[in-house]
Amino acid sequence: MNKLYGLYLKDLDQKNYQSLIYTLFVNDKSKNYLDNTSNNQIVKDFIAGMTDDFFILQIKKNNT
Repeated sequence: MNKLYGLYLKDLDQKNYQSLIYTLFVNDKSKNYLDNTSNNQIVKDFIAGMTDDFFILQIKKNNT
């Protein structure tokens, strides 16, 4: 989990708009949410909303 957390946090900090955190999560959030939520919390919310199967797939996909 820590690896995914770090990956998605880095993607937010570097504004990697091709990252899944943008395409599947951030792009659908309100301006109010984005203005009032830290990047740390956004990553936590994204990971918390993942299904078990999707989480496992992302772990396998990013396990280099």
